[in-house]
Amino acid sequence: MQSVPRAILILSLTLAALSAAAQNPGTSPDEALAQARKTMLQDGPRAALPHYERALALCREAGDQQGETTALRCIGVCYRRLGEFQTALVRLEAVLSRTRELGQRQAEAETLNNLGLVYWELGEYGRAIEHLERSIAIAREVGDVRTQAASLNNLSLVYDEQGNYERSLQQYERALELHRQNNDVEAESYTLGNIGGVHLLLGRYRQAMDYYRRALTISEKLGSKPSMSMDLGNLGRCQLGLGQVEEALATFERALGLAREAGLQKEEADWLKGEAAALMKARGAYLVPTLATYELIDRFGEQYGVSAFSMQKIRLAKARGAESVRIAVAAGVRIGSGSDLLGPMQPFKTLELSLKAAIMGPMAALVSATRTNAELVCLADRTGTVEEGKWADLIVVEGNPVEDIDVLREADNVRLVLKRGEVLKNTLP
Repeated sequence: MQSVPRAILILSLTLAALSAAAQNPGTSPDEALAQARKTMLQDGPRAALPHYERALALCREAGDQQGETTALRCIGVCYRRLGEFQTALVRLEAVLSRTRELGQRQAEAETLNNLGLVYWELGEYGRAIEHLERSIAIAREVGDVRTQAASLNNLSLVYDEQGNYERSLQQYERALELHRQNNDVEAESYTLGNIGGVHLLLGRYRQAMDYYRRALTISEKLGSKPSMSMDLGNLGRCQLGLGQVEEALATFERALGLAREAGLQKEEADWLKGEAAALMKARGAYLVPTLATYELIDRFGEQYGVSAFSMQKIRLAKARGAESVRIAVAAGVRIGSGSDLLGPMQPFKTLELSLKAAIMGPMAALVSATRTNAELVCLADRTGTVEEGKWADLIVVEGNPVEDIDVLREADNVRLVLKRGEVLKNTLP
């Protein structure tokens, strides 16, 4: 099961500035930026946007170029947090050009970090790594420990997506050391949560819970609703993994409430998935995902004229679909098998088994298409397993699909097909 990871966004304000903002909302550019950052921390991006727009206007009136850059970048960050990735990309690319024109090297490193996160969200991992590595190099050059640590954390998110967990843990530990060196407790909580996420992915639920609880303690002290929502939601996933369904439901309810208060649409959807999985398990419901549809559009959509923007959305949906299956599997939900493929796409139906096997394992994928599907359509007393008295619905395959499920992808490997005992195909010697 995958956690919701925490990216570190770099909003260029210290805790001292936030404290000053709490005492005086102010009319100076610095005070307005601090107030916007405080709103972002406590109430989320939707509430923070008008504050950053106000800060931007004040910076322009005062001729504060550095402050103007910060405000523009933070507006881009807000759009990323709201899931409006194309808007965020356009705004942050413009900010990056501005930092280079003005020679603002630290701001350039910060903006590269934020852009790397947008590319990570869009699944463009090569470009994400490129931007984050450039951010780290510039931050090291100018002595910006905070941005260096943040980009190390965010680079680890990409390694997580690529399955390079040992490397990601090494980078997280380096980032954690720099956060503590810089006394950046908020960033420390994010990285603690991300280390928990690696343990969660590897099925180490109790270790993951320890990291999430440490992160939650910091988030509660900071009064950050977005962070508390993410920490609680990830704790709920650990509870699902340990079979603690009722506890997970209660935890997801808290996480969902905080996500709604903070205007976090992506996190709200994630916690709804977790809560839905817990409810499905408790009520004996089935999940029949159709992963092959997204996979085939991803592979062939461009040659059939699907727009670049639509392809980005499909790839996001593909990743989210796979994550939904992981959540359901960890919750113990019964998984059936389908494909939604019609007409000329029908030869790709067995691709669905391969995609599920990558998440569930080959045997579980085979069971989903046989025994579980029979249970789902109320025919388990007649088919779905090889037992005396049931229909002789059988195939004989060249190879062992439990070891390599892709043998089912080739029609020639299916040597014998029986339907209720009737031979429909026989190429056995």
